[in-house]
Amino acid sequence: MSDAMRQAVDELRAKVSELAKDIRGDPRMQDALRQLAVLNGMEQLIGESPTTLGDLLDLESQKADSKPSLAPDEFHLLEPLEAAKRYLRLVGKPARTLDEIVAAITTHGGRVPSTGKLKTQLTRSTYQVAKVGKDRWGLAEWYKERKQARRSSGADAGEKRADEEVGQDRSKFEDSNVTTEDYRQPSLEAEDRDQARDGC
Repeated sequence: MSDAMRQAVDELRAKVSELAKDIRGDPRMQDALRQLAVLNGMEQLIGESPTTLGDLLDLESQKADSKPSLAPDEFHLLEPLEAAKRYLRLVGKPARTLDEIVAAITTHGGRVPSTGKLKTQLTRSTYQVAKVGKDRWGLAEWYKERKQARRSSGADAGEKRADEEVGQDRSKFEDSNVTTEDYRQPSLEAEDRDQARDGC
């Protein structure tokens, strides 16, 4: 890179940085950040992913313009679930709606015979796919930090307690001396008495 180009880059970076500093100092931005913090707290209470400032300013759409385009045969001969995961991997964040996923697959060489089946598969593929909100899916790897933060904050404590209680109940049963004889039906016991009386 030439010195002139490097100098131009440095000057433009300084201008953009100064502009960003002015925007951060704007009272409207400060108000938006305060309200966003409240919104994030409410979203956490109902188990939704937090909205980011980038989401509100639609910054991801600008990044999406620079992403590589999909080939016309990108999803040819792929199963719908595999095609959906490949699509999410190629386009990246943010999470996409089912309609977006299906449209991308079908316009790039793939087939989705049943959108209902694909929706079920996406929902059940929890190791690789994360359901975000009511009708959006992303890759689970995009949200690892959030899941770890949730675990460390104790948000999953209820699930852990439930697992422990099931384990305790199971161990109580395994430790008891209960046998199938303890659960014999009364009619079988009556039959046994009748047989014993007839045998006498």
